[in-house]
Amino acid sequence: MSNYGLTTNSLSGAPSRITQAIATASRRTGVDAAALAGDEARNLMVDFYESGIDFAATVPPGKYQCRTVKLGGPFGDFVAYGWFSCTIATQGTGYSIVKTSGSQRFVGDLIDVDGGLVFRGASFYGDEVPGSYGQLAEKNEVGCLSRQSPDGNTYLLEFPAPLLESDHDVIELRPAG
Repeated sequence: MSNYGLTTNSLSGAPSRITQAIATASRRTGVDAAALAGDEARNLMVDFYESGIDFAATVPPGKYQCRTVKLGGPFGDFVAYGWFSCTIATQGTGYSIVKTSGSQRFVGDLIDVDGGLVFRGASFYGDEVPGSYGQLAEKNEVGCLSRQSPDGNTYLLEFPAPLLESDHDVIELRPAG
């Protein structure tokens, strides 16, 4: 079974060895589950990972289309949701990011850790007031941002070992419009 380019050597600019190890283990569990789900899932994993992982040190602020892909877990091996809206803005020395549409959303900061952007934020439902990281443990989310496409316009925000629903979540982000 292919590991879709997921080798230690394909990780460049990783935020830290601990973060890299957690993300890699979670990603492999999720990708293995998706490989059992059929051609759509396998093809998407190839699109996401065949060129390796290039952790992002910067990201252009602006409006993005985003979709959540859930890999593994109690609800199935693979679930890809439709496209929704996300916004990335500069904030101090880093960035803020918020998913602005859909029933399941997230809000948080992208902060530089050892040369890579790490997400720290919280999940919330569309009818809830957004919280922040540390406010409620069951809403906390952490992840790593990587560049996915050769042109650098598409990003993957990965949530290793999320608290609910899956083994590994991937948010695919591409510029809107």
